[in-house]
Amino acid sequence: MGAATGAALIFMLGIVGCLVDTVCGQNCSLGKEAWQWQVSIQRNGIHICGGALISKSWILSSAGCFSSLGNTSEWRVSLRWTNQTNLNISRIIRHPSYSLEISGYDIALVQLNHDISYTNLSIGLPQYSDEVPDGTHCFLSGWEKVDKSMVLPDLQHLQNVSILGSAACNHFFQSKYVSGITFIQEDMLCGEDTSNGNCKGVIGGPLACNIKDKCKLVGILSWTVGCPHAGLGIYTKTTAFLQWIMSNISV
Repeated sequence: MGAATGAALIFMLGIVGCLVDTVCGQNCSLGKEAWQWQVSIQRNGIHICGGALISKSWILSSAGCFSSLGNTSEWRVSLRWTNQTNLNISRIIRHPSYSLEISGYDIALVQLNHDISYTNLSIGLPQYSDEVPDGTHCFLSGWEKVDKSMVLPDLQHLQNVSILGSAACNHFFQSKYVSGITFIQEDMLCGEDTSNGNCKGVIGGPLACNIKDKCKLVGILSWTVGCPHAGLGIYTKTTAFLQWIMSNISV
């Protein structure tokens, strides 16, 4: 990417702060019926991971959900807030630097075959400059399990998550496992779950936070400690990958 192109991309992200067809003005301290960007990513009819709709045809999720990629035709997406289920996908793009969740770069894009027919369902991306201070209260949503009928139930998880600073999070892991190792990388966020724990099917699910009174996709659940009881969730920080996201979906 040339300097001019990079500058233009940064300018666009800084001004828009989210994708053009995304509703950015909604506050995310709402009830379960409001989490319309939540999707279920399924393989051969089985719910594998969560994800977040960020435009009419693109979903953001965890690269770890696709560690065994297989054929694209095996994968489907069901939308949380409409009767659009079992949607075909055309592409799955994992970050090329991803290897293991604990090493970072745990992010993937999923492109639908066609634009969805509904508008104002997607969640906005944060700006480069948006900060999420320690103690910020956010929300994680998703399902642990979805019936093969493909009819999505009410969200099984709508959890309060309190952002925990990287230093405190690293201290927790170092005291519990191995000292001297940096567990929380620069592209990660650490969140303390104060409810029922983050379990397998919730991986890839969206971490939504109110930033300047607007609901933004701050993180994607990557890995957890403590399931099925209250514990820590480690999230891929979306601001660390804004350029990667935009460069892929604009192709």
